[in-house]
Amino acid sequence: MPGLALAIGGIVSTIGTAIAALGPIGSLIVRLVISVAASALMQALAPKPREPGIKTEVTQVGGTNPCSFVLLSYATGGTRTCPPMSHGSVGKTPNAYLTEVIEVGDIAGQTLTRVMMNDEYVTLGTIAHPDYGLPVLGRYAGYAWVKYYDGTQTVADPMLIAKYGSYPERPWSADMIGRGLCYAIVTFRYKRDLWGSAVPPRLRFEVAGIPLYDPRRDTSVGGSGIQRWTNKGTWVASTNPMVGVYNIMRGIALADGSTWGGGFAGTDLPLASWFAAMNECDVLVGNGAAGTEAQYRAGFEVSVDEQPADTIAELLKVCSGQIAEIGGIWKARVGAVGVSVFSITDGDIVITSPQDYSPFPSFTSSYNGIHATYPEPAMLWEQKEAPPLYNATWEAQDQGQRLIADLGMPACPYGAQARRVMAAYITEERRFRRHGLTLPPDAAVLEPLDALAWTSAANGYSAKVFEISEVVEDLHLCLQQVSVRERDSADYVSTNPAPPPVVSAAPVIPPDQVVPLFALTGTSIADDIGTARRPALSLTWEPDLDDVTGIMWEVRVQATGVVMARGSTQDVASGAMILGEGILPSTVYESRVRPVVERPSAWTAWLSATTPATAPVQRPDIGLGAVSDKVTSTIASYSASTAFNGTVLLSTALGPVAVGDMYFVAFGAVISGSATHSLNVIFQRRIRTGGIWSPMETIYQQSVPAGASAIGIGTGLLVSGLFQDVEFSFRFIVAGSGAGTGFIQNPTISYQRLVR
Repeated sequence: MPGLALAIGGIVSTIGTAIAALGPIGSLIVRLVISVAASALMQALAPKPREPGIKTEVTQVGGTNPCSFVLLSYATGGTRTCPPMSHGSVGKTPNAYLTEVIEVGDIAGQTLTRVMMNDEYVTLGTIAHPDYGLPVLGRYAGYAWVKYYDGTQTVADPMLIAKYGSYPERPWSADMIGRGLCYAIVTFRYKRDLWGSAVPPRLRFEVAGIPLYDPRRDTSVGGSGIQRWTNKGTWVASTNPMVGVYNIMRGIALADGSTWGGGFAGTDLPLASWFAAMNECDVLVGNGAAGTEAQYRAGFEVSVDEQPADTIAELLKVCSGQIAEIGGIWKARVGAVGVSVFSITDGDIVITSPQDYSPFPSFTSSYNGIHATYPEPAMLWEQKEAPPLYNATWEAQDQGQRLIADLGMPACPYGAQARRVMAAYITEERRFRRHGLTLPPDAAVLEPLDALAWTSAANGYSAKVFEISEVVEDLHLCLQQVSVRERDSADYVSTNPAPPPVVSAAPVIPPDQVVPLFALTGTSIADDIGTARRPALSLTWEPDLDDVTGIMWEVRVQATGVVMARGSTQDVASGAMILGEGILPSTVYESRVRPVVERPSAWTAWLSATTPATAPVQRPDIGLGAVSDKVTSTIASYSASTAFNGTVLLSTALGPVAVGDMYFVAFGAVISGSATHSLNVIFQRRIRTGGIWSPMETIYQQSVPAGASAIGIGTGLLVSGLFQDVEFSFRFIVAGSGAGTGFIQNPTISYQRLVR
C-alpha cells in the first residue's frame, strides 16, 4: 500500500487479518483492549495546529523554499524569483520603473483572481499594456501593472528580455521561461507621494487552485461529464474539500515527476462513498444573509515539505468529514451520520465477551463551549476569531465550569461556514455515550462510519443511533467487536448562522489633500486715491494649513482653455493673493490651486470669475512728454437749406501703426441747433490690414434735439498695432433736419501715442 501518514484525526480503521497470527490469546487481548472512539471535535483538535491565517503572509526570498501550490482557493504572498529590478526613464526621472517577478505556485493551472497591494484589494483593468499587462485602477492608475502566467507558457516574457536582457546583474535570458510555474510580473512606476518608502509595496495574490479531478464529472466512472483521470486538460479548479482530499489520496503530480500524496489507485476509493461525501459538501444552505452557499468549501496553500495527511486532516476538519481504511479500501463521510444499516437489541450482544461503556468523559476531555479562528478574505486573509458559542445549560451540567475548545480552521476562509462547523462540533461533543460491544457473525456487514440502531432496555435506548468507529474481527469465532459512539443527525442540521461581522483590515487611505475654501473673484487694483486702475483676479483660501508649505496656482482663459499663467506662493498663512499681470478687462478666467505638502495632493476644481471693465491703460498712466499729439480742428456751421445731411465734416487717417504701438484717439465738439432744427453726429472708424480696408464702423453717435442749447460731445478709445501693416482711419459725420441753422464748433480728432 502506498505510504501515507495516517496518524490524524478523522481517519479511522478496522483491524483484521493482521491479528490472525496471534492465535486465540492474541484475539482475546484485542477483545479486551477495544478502544472507545473520540468525538468528532476531539479528532478535529488532534492534528498539530496550524495558524489560521495564510501560510505565506509576505513574499518570500531565497532559493531554498520548498515547492508550494494553492489547493482549492486561497491566498499567498508568493516567492520572489529574483531581487527587484529597475529600468527606464520618465522625463528627468531615471530608473522610473521597478519590476517584481513573484512565483505564486509550482503547479500549472492556478488562476489569479485578486491582487492585494499595500494591504488593500486593487481592481485590475481589462485592456492590457503591451509590455506590463493589466493596469491597476483607482489611485494606482498609471503607476502599477500586473501580468500573470499560469504555468502553461512556452517562451520567456518578452518585456523581461527587452528591459533586462542586458541587465548588469542576473540578465533575463530566453531560457527563463518558468515552465509549469505560475508567476506574476508586477511593474511599478515611481511616484514619491504615492508609494512613499513602501517600494516595492506589500503584495498578496488570491488564487483559484490547481486543476483537480472530480470523478463526479467523469462519465466513464459513473459520473457525468468530460473529465478523465488520464487527461489533466479536462480537470478544473474546485473549492469542494472532499474533491481536494480525493486528489491527495490519488496523488498530486509535481513538476519534477514525483507525487505528493497517497498514490492510491481509483479502485481503493469506492466512488459511491466519495460521491456522497462530495455531494454533501455541495448542498446549498443559507448563508445567514438572505442568500445561499455551498455547505462546505475549503482552501489551502500546500507546501510539499508538509505531510499530506496533515493537509487531509485540515480539509476534513472544515467539512465535519471522516475517512476510514477498511482492508485497503478508503471510505468517506461528510457531516451527519448516515442512515442505520444494522439494528440490534440487548439480546444480540455476546455477553460472554468483554463490554466497555463510557457514559461521561472527564472534564479534561470534554467541552461545553467552542472558540474558532479562520482566515478572513475581507480582512486580507488575516486570522479572525469567529463569535464563540457558549451554553449555560451545559456549563451548569459541568459544575458551572466553562470548558472551551480552541479550534483553528486554516482551511476555511468562509465565515458563515466556520460558525456552522463550530455549532455542529460542539453539539455532537455533548453526546457522550461510548460503547465497546461484541456482536454475532451477522454483524460482519458493519464497517467503520456505518450507523446502527440500538434498542436497549438496560440502557433506556429506543432505536438510538450509534456510529461505528472501529471494527475488530475475531477470525476464530467470527465475532465482531465494535466501538460505537452516540450520534444524531440533528447535530448537523444547519441553522444558517449569520457570517461573523468583519472589520476590514484594509488601510483607510485619506483622500488626496486639496486647498480648502478656495474662491476666485474678479477685482481691480486701485491707486493711492482708490481709483481702479488695473483689472485683476483675487484668489483666496483657508489660511490655517499647518502642514502646507506653499500654494501652486494656474489661470486659464475660459473661452480657449489655454493656461496663460501659473506659479506658486509660500505665503500660505495670508490666505489670499492678487494676480494682475497679463489680466485683461471684461474677460472670463478660470483658476485652480494645489497644496505643496508631504502627502498625496490634488488640484481643486476649476473656478470661474469675470474681470471688471477696468481699462488697463488710463490717462494717469501717460506721463508728460510721453506722447505725441496730432490735432485737427475746425469751426463749421450750416443751415437747413444747405445739403449737409450725412456730410463728412472731418476725416483723418492715423497712418500705419507699428506693432506694439498704442494710441489714445479722441474726438470732441460743441454743437447746438435752432428751435426748429435737430442735429445728429456720428464718429466712425475703419481698419486696414493686409492692404484691405474694413467697412466703417460707428464708434459714437449722439442726437441733439431741436431747441437744445450748445452742449459738448466727445469720446475716446485705445488702438494698438497688432500686425505689421495695420492702419486706422476716422471720420466725423453730421446730419441735420428741420428748418433753421445748426452749429458745430471746434470739432477735433486727437491722437496721442503712448510710450511702448
